[in-house]
Amino acid sequence: LASGADDAAAGAGELASGAGQVASGAAELSSGAGELASGLGEAGEQVPSYTDEEAATLADVVATPVAARAADDGALFGDTSVPWLAALALWLGGLATFVVLAAVPHRSLGSTRSSVRLALGAFAPGALVGAVQGLAVGGIMAFALDLSPAGWTAFFAVAVLAGVAFAAVNQGLVAVLGGVGRFASVVIAVVGLAGAVVSTVPALVEHVFAALPLSAALDGLQGVVTGQGGAGGAIAALLVWALAGLAASTAAVARRRVVPAGQLARWVRAA
Repeated sequence: LASGADDAAAGAGELASGAGQVASGAAELSSGAGELASGLGEAGEQVPSYTDEEAATLADVVATPVAARAADDGALFGDTSVPWLAALALWLGGLATFVVLAAVPHRSLGSTRSSVRLALGAFAPGALVGAVQGLAVGGIMAFALDLSPAGWTAFFAVAVLAGVAFAAVNQGLVAVLGGVGRFASVVIAVVGLAGAVVSTVPALVEHVFAALPLSAALDGLQGVVTGQGGAGGAIAALLVWALAGLAASTAAVARRRVVPAGQLARWVRAA
């Protein structure tokens, strides 16, 4: 009996200790609940409040999708997207042409021909490749278009002119700037793609795109496809770009044929 009384007394002590711990935990829980309520109150004060008009405007902005520049019920690869696909393919073709071909003749320094003839000689194979690319792109894209025979002919003509003009511009970039010119050509392709496809580009990008040769080709091809005109102005712009590219190539050839005095002196000493 005495042993049972001792066990009961010990159990009562443990029970009293456990009750103390429960009371301490309850106090901590109460303190934590107070801190949570305080934090939620501060967070609630920081939630922005909008008027009905501001909420409606925000909902319209969030719900508006990023649109492509296509009028075919939002189809990214409809008839109106064919012109910019063709223009981009021709530009990249011009870039690839003068990755393979030399923009400036290797023996221009010792040649007796004029710089203009040397530049035209380097341009001729690139122009031929550009014309073939224009015919190929026109033939491929024509299957996606519903054009009359006259419209097909005009599309082929603008595509060929764009291919030749892009060859001249890429030759000029590479002749003047070398590898940097090829990089600039890639940047032009990226800007052209962004400016032609995405309607949410900054206004600066749109202005830059409008000044690029890609824009002239796109305007010409779209004018043929839509029948809304503008092809004549685009053709004139492409001709100007072609002449500008040839002028840059001629200047680069002429510069290559000038030997600095120091280099000439080293050649004399070596001889």
